[in-house]
Amino acid sequence: MPRFQQRRRFQQRRRFQQRRRFQQQRRSHVIAFARRVYLEERLSRDGVFSDSLASDAKDLRFLVGMGPKEAEAIESSVKEAAYKNLLREAVTSGALDAAASKAEMLGDLVEKVQWDSEAALALHESLYRQKLSSFLDKKSITEAEDAELARLQKLLCVPNDVRDAIHKELCGDIFSKAVSNALAAGVDRFSMDDRSSIKNAMEAVKLGRDAAKEILDDVARKYLLKYISTSRTQKDRISSAKEIKKMIFFSNLVLTPVVGDMKTEEEKQAELDAIAQQKEIQEIMAKAKEEAEKEKKAESGESAEEEKPASFFDANPTTDAAAEEKEPAAAEAPKEEKK
Repeated sequence: MPRFQQRRRFQQRRRFQQRRRFQQQRRSHVIAFARRVYLEERLSRDGVFSDSLASDAKDLRFLVGMGPKEAEAIESSVKEAAYKNLLREAVTSGALDAAASKAEMLGDLVEKVQWDSEAALALHESLYRQKLSSFLDKKSITEAEDAELARLQKLLCVPNDVRDAIHKELCGDIFSKAVSNALAAGVDRFSMDDRSSIKNAMEAVKLGRDAAKEILDDVARKYLLKYISTSRTQKDRISSAKEIKKMIFFSNLVLTPVVGDMKTEEEKQAELDAIAQQKEIQEIMAKAKEEAEKEKKAESGESAEEEKPASFFDANPTTDAAAEEKEPAAAEAPKEEKK
């Protein structure tokens, strides 16, 4: 067979395979669309994802020859859309606000459509994140918006730790950039405006102090590491020491005031009280040490007097005293001779 005929047959076979593959994909899309429409219509009509609907959906899957993963993905998507509609109605109608237990009502909505509770919690977090992200488009959060976020957190039962993590991620990104821009001024150009910009950025995005301190610590560590890296690349020890000295100035003149601004008045007062208490303890210890030294000196003086050796005159009596001692002995000697 000539080569051009072989090439032609190969091209025909390839076009046929592509056309067949396209038809299969089109058929798969049609089947998926039909299954989705069927589930949505039944769920909209019945209002709940009942056991009978689940059984009919399973029979339909076998009838059209759809795989289990694809069928499960379509079913989960339909349940999610149905849950969103129920949640929207509960919020707009005020039923969720008026509910005594919002967690219980949300649980009833999840059971109504037989959706996964973990997926529902993830959806709640996503909705809260979207609302916060929309507020942060202008790089700040107003008091009204902060109140709306608190209401949304309460309605969706978003845990506080999850809420703090979302705020640290989204609000912290804006705050981190403000801190980096302020610290970039360095020791020579850092001013009160730069210092105020950090505090203003924290207050603008309503970022918690604990999260702000963590972010400030991360940014400050990067700047300190730059000084250390620069000092290691210097050719001599004098230049390296100069970089370390700059780092110390940066820490004392830039970072210390900024960290102080992050503290509340209660924390500042507690630090002052701790310093005063420490100073008082040191004074008491100094007085006790001084008194102990005085007592030690006094005790050493008394023992010295008790153990003081006799003087020269006590050890060597005068001639008069020696004569007085010899006179009685001389008087007794003649008496013994007369006898």
